[in-house]
Amino acid sequence: MKNLSRCEDVTMIYKTFNYDMFKYIGGNRLINKLNYKKLSESMKEKQLVIPILVNDKMEIIDGQHRYQSCRELGMPVYFYIAEGYNLSDVKRANLVNRVWNKNDYLHSYMEEMNQNYIDFYNIKETYKVNINDVLKVFALTQDIGLKDLSQDFDSGRFISEGKEIVTNFFDSLNDFKLFDKYRSTQFVGAFIKLYFHPGYDHKKMKEKLTKRGYLVKRKGSIAEYLQMLTKDIYSFGAVKDPIYYDSQTKKFYS
Repeated sequence: MKNLSRCEDVTMIYKTFNYDMFKYIGGNRLINKLNYKKLSESMKEKQLVIPILVNDKMEIIDGQHRYQSCRELGMPVYFYIAEGYNLSDVKRANLVNRVWNKNDYLHSYMEEMNQNYIDFYNIKETYKVNINDVLKVFALTQDIGLKDLSQDFDSGRFISEGKEIVTNFFDSLNDFKLFDKYRSTQFVGAFIKLYFHPGYDHKKMKEKLTKRGYLVKRKGSIAEYLQMLTKDIYSFGAVKDPIYYDSQTKKFYS
């Protein structure tokens, strides 16, 4: 071992079998079953001394999966204490480490009773669509880049401005519910582009769907879905203000 004379001892690592002394912090990320399973399998082979981080209230700041695995396997919990840490520090650490996903952030801000995230969750659950697709619609509604909105979402700055427009979009998407893939990311992506295209009239689309809805078939890309929706449904026959899409050039034309 190298000379540690110039190193400073900044904390103590403790070891315990008293699992009940620890608490989950409200708003921390959800337990990921896959991560938990992989970690447990690894620990069965060999438990490494990787301590969890807790605050002075014994709330787990980092290491929920490790703690849960130790508890279930009857192994000791190694931990160290950082006084004064709270949920904001949990988010800050995990934002840097990129270990939280959008569901984790959504759950966390809802725990804090942030109405913007509650609105977001209600839309997501009502229409059974994924988070990224809801974000795409909000981004267009608010005229903001998806990347910027995604960062705002993670950092707690998301605002549900325009939620009525977003709700109307997903109500319109439901008009395709006879097509079993209508909530797939590719179909939703295609419909987003069409719905927000200048001149698009959803009443016209609903009328066409009553007679030609059976032509909505599974396609391999957003561009192919768009070409089908415009050519075979929306603009079929003699119609006023038709909208077409070329899957090769990936451009609209009339």
